[in-house]
Amino acid sequence: MKRTFLSRVGGAVVALGLGTATLAAVGTATPASAATTATVQCTDTVQVAPSYTTLEFGRTNSVDATASGSCPGYTTGRLPYGTTGNLLIQTSADGVNWATVGGNTSAGSAYASVPATGSVLIRAYRPEGTYTDGSDVLKFPAAASAPVRFGVYRAVDMKFRGGHGSVKTTFTVKPAASVAGLKVPVQIKKGKHWKKYKKIKFHANGRFVGRFGKTGHYRLVLPTTRGLDGFTYGFKIWRY
Repeated sequence: MKRTFLSRVGGAVVALGLGTATLAAVGTATPASAATTATVQCTDTVQVAPSYTTLEFGRTNSVDATASGSCPGYTTGRLPYGTTGNLLIQTSADGVNWATVGGNTSAGSAYASVPATGSVLIRAYRPEGTYTDGSDVLKFPAAASAPVRFGVYRAVDMKFRGGHGSVKTTFTVKPAASVAGLKVPVQIKKGKHWKKYKKIKFHANGRFVGRFGKTGHYRLVLPTTRGLDGFTYGFKIWRY
């Protein structure tokens, strides 16, 4: 006798990032009977959706994942096996080595808070598993979503104090290790174009203290390096 199951997949999908991958299944359900166990090869589809694809260092990114599956002989939308912990959210710096940062909140969804400490890839992953339904054994293959890049840029704080001849300026960048000993270009706007002004060197504590002698629009051009995305920080100096 053919069984029909209806299931609803829950999970919020948010803007700015979406990865999807579907593993096609090959298999045919064996007609079930009271004395026969049927092994059914199913498909498994997972999706991942971070709230942000780019975020400032020190903040937190909320990530949702959903899963759905279908099995021959069962209603489309059949959920994969429902044991807890089988839908995972993972991050990777190199796309090869993955670390689990969150897991199931229900059979078809998962949630994780990913701290913005460095640029990473994010994916949803479901390991291979089975689900016994009466006399049927439903087999689901391992599945992973397409990875979504989560870029993290440095946090910059600026303070300045005016003077008659120049303006004393203090930059503090976090994380400090990402700029320690780094020479970073500062540009000044001339008309519609940005021109080289000078380079400044950050100390081990992530700070630079120096003076700017001209009134104008400037920008600090932080490079993509040390596991963080490049970032341009604009500011204006008034000389008085």
